[in-house]
Amino acid sequence: MNSIILQMIYYSIVMVFTILGLGFIQKGFLFRFIKVRASFGKLVLVKIREINQDDYRIGEIEEGYLIYTTKGKNKKRIKIPRDKTAIYKSMGVNFIDVDNEKNAICYVDYEAVCGFDAEKNNDLLTRALYKPKIADNKDKLMLGLLIILIIVVGIVGYMVVMQSESIATILTQLGNMKGSITGGNTV
Repeated sequence: MNSIILQMIYYSIVMVFTILGLGFIQKGFLFRFIKVRASFGKLVLVKIREINQDDYRIGEIEEGYLIYTTKGKNKKRIKIPRDKTAIYKSMGVNFIDVDNEKNAICYVDYEAVCGFDAEKNNDLLTRALYKPKIADNKDKLMLGLLIILIIVVGIVGYMVVMQSESIATILTQLGNMKGSITGGNTV
């Protein structure tokens, strides 16, 4: 029984090293392919076409834009054109080709769209999303009313405190008067 378990362990080790070796030779394509395949269509495999070799990245389509990261971990956001087909299915997953020099989506017929700076576009969009909101007139009015209310409450509170000192003296005088009317000791 020990020899069978030992043989299974050896086969498992060989399988793991084979899969890791294939992943290394393919520069991570296998693991990215499996991740896109497991997403059931939520992700796409981005084929970045370069001069000497192709690189594969995982991307997602969000509101008509293709978003993916490059080798330097920079995000790129490229508008997907609607007039022609840019997404195709191969090996059971959705692929989209990107020309790295032009930063443009390539059509299925390998015609490239006009390019632009995709990293700058993503930075501008991110900056616009996090731009602070300019206060409306309604907000300024509410802030002014709140300040006026705080001032009025402060003045009323001050007057009550000043009045309380005079009220305290009046009450002590009333207590003295009650004591003198009843004959001195009060219970």
